[in-house]
Amino acid sequence: MPASIPKLVLDTLKGSGYESNTDVLRIMRGFVCSQLDTTLPFDVIRQAIFRAGLPQRGDPHPTELLCYCVGHRIKLENDSVASGSVIYETPRSSTGRPKGQSTANVWTFRDSTGLQSIQTSINPADNGRPIYVQYAPAGDKNAAKRTSIVPVPYMRPVRVYIATGTSTTPPVDDIRNSVGMVNGDKFLGLNPGFWLYTGLDVDTKDWGKTYQIEIRLSTLVNEDWSSYAVAKNPDGTPVVIDPNEVSRIRNITYNVNYSATVSSGGNVLPQIGNGISRIGLYKQTSFTSLFQFKNL
Repeated sequence: MPASIPKLVLDTLKGSGYESNTDVLRIMRGFVCSQLDTTLPFDVIRQAIFRAGLPQRGDPHPTELLCYCVGHRIKLENDSVASGSVIYETPRSSTGRPKGQSTANVWTFRDSTGLQSIQTSINPADNGRPIYVQYAPAGDKNAAKRTSIVPVPYMRPVRVYIATGTSTTPPVDDIRNSVGMVNGDKFLGLNPGFWLYTGLDVDTKDWGKTYQIEIRLSTLVNEDWSSYAVAKNPDGTPVVIDPNEVSRIRNITYNVNYSATVSSGGNVLPQIGNGISRIGLYKQTSFTSLFQFKNL
């Protein structure tokens, strides 16, 4: 006579329970499994119960978010029945809130650096000095030479940092509204103005129960996200800039208001240069407060 197929009933009143404190949320789902051959070794019986459909370690709770099976209690009732509990837990943070309820609880990171082709009118290898070209008017070799600033192709290094996480709530407004800003504090080892918040993607595949969040940051590696403008003479030709003036303004910490003055060696100096202006086009915010990645 063939052996009977075990029959599993989950969520019985006996064996079920709920426990919540500052350290853990614990849920027990009671079960009864019948039509067992309890004359067999216990490990064989246990495996038969699992094959009947008992949730296993690591399986998620059917309704409680971020709650996973961590173990079982199994007791033989008679020669054909076993009962017990499937135990689920949600670890809690130091604040007593289930991890992942307000921010992503598991972050993965991708950090890559490559080259990007652009046109530039300043020479990064010469501390940002404008790239000048002199020429004589066509057909008049004896005329005074004119000066122009020209763009040239440049492969600049760009580092892209991508953080991906899962959360039970969508990103707060500060995360959404800060796209397009730069770091106002030192972040990931770089000074203010070096990291630009370039993108945010949010996706949900379970109607808002969980959200997959991707945050993208970029840096130019060797310089911040300032822009530069060079003055022109009344005839339209650019003025020739003192290299020392270029060096001075490029060594100032990123600011959205370079027209302000700064103190240096007892002197008050304008942050804009003589004939060249440094421009901070991106507002600043604290990235340390904004992006609280747990494993940075």
